[in-house]
Amino acid sequence: MTEPARPAAGDPAVEVRGLRKTYRTTSLRQVVAVDRLDLTVPSGGVHGFLGPNGSGKTTTIRMLLGLVRPDSGSVRLLGARVPDGLPAVVGRVGAVVEGPRFSPDFSGRRNLRLLAAAIDVPGTRVEAALERVGLRERGQDQFRRYSLGMKQRLAIAATLLKDPALLILDEPTNGLDPQGIRDVRATMRALADEGRTVLVSSHLLAEVEHVADTVSVVARGRLVAEGRVGDLLGGDAAQTVRVGVADPVRGAQLLVAHGWSVRDDGAVLLVSGAPGAAAVTEVLARGDVFPHEVGVVRRDLESVFLELTGSGARAGRAPEVAA
Repeated sequence: MTEPARPAAGDPAVEVRGLRKTYRTTSLRQVVAVDRLDLTVPSGGVHGFLGPNGSGKTTTIRMLLGLVRPDSGSVRLLGARVPDGLPAVVGRVGAVVEGPRFSPDFSGRRNLRLLAAAIDVPGTRVEAALERVGLRERGQDQFRRYSLGMKQRLAIAATLLKDPALLILDEPTNGLDPQGIRDVRATMRALADEGRTVLVSSHLLAEVEHVADTVSVVARGRLVAEGRVGDLLGGDAAQTVRVGVADPVRGAQLLVAHGWSVRDDGAVLLVSGAPGAAAVTEVLARGDVFPHEVGVVRRDLESVFLELTGSGARAGRAPEVAA
């Protein structure tokens, strides 16, 4: 395959500003699916588009692809404005938005050859696409005999026939077993390492954490955080110290008075905002409270996600949300 075309250096692969989409239900209620969403996906690498079910991820992706028209706001893919400029770049965009649809009685290879002929791309790309998703040895098997993970990888292979610069995958690991998740994750990472941009929506946070370079977190149709995964997880203030004391009430008072956030987790106190376990121990000791247990709880993407989406939900920043 030739090297995928890319936006100009420094330009984002996807840029969304003020995107809004509402629907009316059969009872004529207005449902807000996406509410003034801003989204930036850097060019190159894997970008996780994260949010709870019903947070507007799929609706946003449909608007990116010109399948749904927004009420307001702007969308750019590879520098082209959607929908007017979409025909100019659609050949460089691959997407898997719904479950893969192939002829069940044909082999994976034959399905791809028929698709290649239909979209007028060289048949030689079929073998390269199968190789990239790890299905070359199973290319002669009937599609009906593929596992769910293999079907998903064949769908990704189908998008590679166009040699896209940008791949958009909507919940690609949904319903997969652990091996299937690992296979799809490895495929996404390998494609990004080739210089492509992979935008993947998901609520399986542990899996995205392993593969994504950058993420955007949405709740109730709005952006609540965006940036590099390491930046969201890192920093002294990001760690939680787990400390066990005989008098948790007194211990909590000392720690809160020092400006840190404390949560009673039953047998232990969970302290956020402290620079480390040593600082927590020192503050307690100065107040004659001596811990019998101290440790640092690793902050993962799931804990960040719950903090961000939980606070967004409580703030009630959007009326109602569709899927």
